Amino acid sequence: MIARNCDKRSLMALTQKLRFVDLGSGAGEATIMATQKGYQALGVEINPTLIIISELKKMRQFGLFTSSSMNCEFRSTNLLSLDYSKFDVLFMFGK
Repeated sequence: MIARNCDKRSLMALTQKLRFVDLGSGAGEATIMATQKGYQALGVEINPTLIIISELKKMRQFGLFTSSSMNCEFRSTNLLSLDYSKFDVLFMFGK
């Protein structure tokens, strides 16, 4: 793809990874899938046991210290404490 007549912001958008946040990430499936699709992904879950399960799944899927594992992060925190302006995609799944 050749970019012509583009401003600096447009060119930066082509090279930067989109930021994905999974609110209430559970065992991490959606966050891991987003990482596989090329997003820089964050899973947020208040239950620390599910964070451990998510981290184990991440290690099993990507290994340790790979570029994919570095683009996939899980945090045990309150949803209200996040700055949502830093993310391009907000994801929440509910029944």
